[in-house]
Amino acid sequence: MARITRKKRERSHLPREGWSEWKRALVPKDNKRNAIIKRGRNHKGFILENFVKGKNSREMDKNCGIYEWRAIGTKPNQPNHVVYVGSTCPKGSRYGAKLGSRIREYCSNGNHIAEPMNKALGRGYELQVRCKKAKNQEDARKQEAKLENNDLVRLQGQGSWSQWRRAMVPTSSGYTENRGPGQVGYMWSNIRNELNGVAGFCGIYEFQVRGGTQSAVVYVGSTCPRQADGGQCRRLKNRIINYCRHGNHKADLINYALSSGYELWVRYKQAGSAEEAQAWENTLLAAQNWSAWKTAMVPLYDRINTVNRHQNQVGFIWKYILHDGNLPELCGIYEWRAIRRDQPNRVVYVGSTCTPKPGKLKNRIINYCRHGNHKADLINYALSSGYELWVRYKQAGSPEEAQAWENALLAAYDYAWNIRNNGNIRVVP
Repeated sequence: MARITRKKRERSHLPREGWSEWKRALVPKDNKRNAIIKRGRNHKGFILENFVKGKNSREMDKNCGIYEWRAIGTKPNQPNHVVYVGSTCPKGSRYGAKLGSRIREYCSNGNHIAEPMNKALGRGYELQVRCKKAKNQEDARKQEAKLENNDLVRLQGQGSWSQWRRAMVPTSSGYTENRGPGQVGYMWSNIRNELNGVAGFCGIYEFQVRGGTQSAVVYVGSTCPRQADGGQCRRLKNRIINYCRHGNHKADLINYALSSGYELWVRYKQAGSAEEAQAWENTLLAAQNWSAWKTAMVPLYDRINTVNRHQNQVGFIWKYILHDGNLPELCGIYEWRAIRRDQPNRVVYVGSTCTPKPGKLKNRIINYCRHGNHKADLINYALSSGYELWVRYKQAGSPEEAQAWENALLAAYDYAWNIRNNGNIRVVP
């Protein structure tokens, strides 16, 4: 139920000089072929013994440096992701540590990304790591800033999210109070005090349902007291409290969740203006409800699974994309990703299309496959360099919604093949 999203993608044109090779560090299960070590209590997966005790570990024991974690799919159709970048130095920070020591901490207990690491290992991903030496703490932080990429920790943007706060529960206790008339469940009393610091601010908020070992973010919204909207906008604290009391326009859904035994939790992030809050909300909405990634173009011929692209085009079409019955017929956005085994996966392009004529979004994607449209040279270069090109898509309700999603993604992420908000076009290395 939990989603894996991005904070900011890796820039696909960055050089790789100075990096170590990718090292296998954590595996989801014992395959009986490698010596393993159990992780800390309540942590999923296993540590590969030769990673922490062998030459690999000693190579990482440098004073300062940066490191990247990569999730490798071990099941069919699981994509590979570079999911996290960090830096460390033994001096200059309360939490400073040598590079090797910091990475071994992640292996043992996950450090501050324990939850997403456990989720990745629980889904069958293998976690690999690579590192790069830095001259000093300042150099390490500069290198980290250039590579900032986080698929496992949710989008932060400017500012930071609060902790998740319990807001509504299905049963009464000494820590609850009644909700409004006719509403199911109870409001968690302490939510008022926890929201006192945001009484007069704009911002965005997310609601999460929790039950047993499962949780899922189910709603995102924004509000600003200075925004003119027919009196509907409220201060951030008041908006959240109103959901807790009577559910606002989501009353039926909230009541259903509480009557099914789920708790509802909330978190929030303050914004400087109504425009900023709306932009953050659009970015989060644009990250939801995508299709799965689908193979579209490959560099090598396969007698059973490929068909030719148009004349003078490099590579081949993975034929199943041509007959994908799920491709939207009308309006939406799409992303292209370049994949090669020895490189991090790179999301390189985002686009949108809308027209009253049925089939436009589907046709747009298929036209890229056949002759590349206006990205033909970049597509040909990627395929000639051994990359596969995968696509995913998301249907929109209107041209305005599709454009808003595309603008939000362009503002948040660095796409190598987009010019708008992304600088010069760059080829994949």
